[in-house]
Amino acid sequence: MAVKGIQYRNQTALHEWLTKKTFDFLCNMVTQRGIVWRQEHTIHNGMRPDAIAFCSLQSQYYNQITGRPYPRDGEIKRRIHEKGFSFDNFDQEEYLKIRDICLNEYYDNIDNEFLIVFETKISYSDFKSSFNGDGKWKEQPYAHFHFLVCPAGFSKTYDLSTMPDYWGVLEPNPRALKIIRLPKHHKIERLFFLEAAYTILFKWGRELNLLERELLSTNRDQNIDREF
Repeated sequence: MAVKGIQYRNQTALHEWLTKKTFDFLCNMVTQRGIVWRQEHTIHNGMRPDAIAFCSLQSQYYNQITGRPYPRDGEIKRRIHEKGFSFDNFDQEEYLKIRDICLNEYYDNIDNEFLIVFETKISYSDFKSSFNGDGKWKEQPYAHFHFLVCPAGFSKTYDLSTMPDYWGVLEPNPRALKIIRLPKHHKIERLFFLEAAYTILFKWGRELNLLERELLSTNRDQNIDREF
């Protein structure tokens, strides 16, 4: 299931097309848990990327983007057993403690729940306004993965060395977005992830509430018309 928000500002056709392509880019990579994607959405820390998504990745894409093996349950249990834990005498507290150790040692404690942000740049001047090397604003990481989305050949034409290593690069090839540079995974606090997700939940809740009121008002008017 996918939730796709629609919030647009005045943008060039190319900027708009590239930004929308980020939704298609992720749709083929996510698990059956789906994806929540919004365009021009402001999260709780004040950041407003061109697109933002919450999703879980299929194993092959999890491996590709994180650079770590997919944490399958069977493999995790094998690692736990190697630590000397016995499932015959199950102790929940001890199990969770050893599981966290195994996740941290073998999977770098990366959960398969990601906050991914996209910034679309179609000109070098626009790129430099956000990535000038001063380490401020958008150069500060705030998601698990960050992607710069730009026109084909942009990364070869311009110097992107001022962009931090936790920013990856996406370019169309020829129309679908392709990973040109992988971003470095950035750890964020679980509470930050949930607070960011809540901003979307609250936004949609408010929109659904308004829609419900409109439907009730319409039904009420129709009932009045029938009475007369």
